[in-house]
Amino acid sequence: GAEEIATVCNRPGPITLRRNRLKCESDDELCDRLLREDGISALPLRKQPAGCIRIRNESRPQSIWNVKAWKDGWFEVQDVGSQRIVDATEAAPGETVVDYCAGNGGKTFALASRMKRGRIVALDVDSRRLQQLRGSMTRAIPPTIAADGSLVIETVTVGVDNEVAQSVIGADVVLVDAPCSSSGVLRRRPSQRWKTSEEDVISFFPSVQLDLLCNASRLVKKDSGRLVYATCSIFWEENEGVIAEFEKKMACWGETWEKWDFENGNNHQAILPH
Repeated sequence: GAEEIATVCNRPGPITLRRNRLKCESDDELCDRLLREDGISALPLRKQPAGCIRIRNESRPQSIWNVKAWKDGWFEVQDVGSQRIVDATEAAPGETVVDYCAGNGGKTFALASRMKRGRIVALDVDSRRLQQLRGSMTRAIPPTIAADGSLVIETVTVGVDNEVAQSVIGADVVLVDAPCSSSGVLRRRPSQRWKTSEEDVISFFPSVQLDLLCNASRLVKKDSGRLVYATCSIFWEENEGVIAEFEKKMACWGETWEKWDFENGNNHQAILPH
């Protein structure tokens, strides 16, 4: 219930890692290295996406960014929910994938780790965040892969790099991890408690999210492409409500989108703070 979620959001969140499959072959190999080099005890989360690893609370390092395995690009810090969003794309080797609201590249690099080869286009309105993404490539992508061109990561600043943006029309996957109220990650962003209003949740964010989703849908390959929408909000208005409005718009435009289901039998999935 609401009180339980509020209690969880007032506690420090766990440190969850995503193993970089481009640089590290197995969860056990990463856990062994963390313990051997930095004294960090961690364990794979077996019922989560491959490469999802949790640091034990009693073993939390003072700074994760000083850990040798992180400096070598063996892992990224990434919550379970974000990793499951990337899994939901079902992105496969050799495909073209658009990370439509890429930010600083957390899901871009998770897609790269999953695919191992193909084309990923990271798109955002904020050129500074994309610059941060480009700066992380050297650490996250092995030189051999960067050199042979089997995995290509491009960045697109909306309204600037229009030629590249046009070239991804017909993408196999478009992921829209839309800006939102952040109500599901308040323990990570506590200041949002005082910044977000009821009007934001009911009107502002859903309007922005719907526009993004409609624009992103134009990049999806006809017949076989996949469009995945996600937020870190727990509110209906920003999730199912946006999808309902999107489907109405698509119907008006004469477009039909086939839904595909998660293992729970629904075409949507909520992961609440826990």
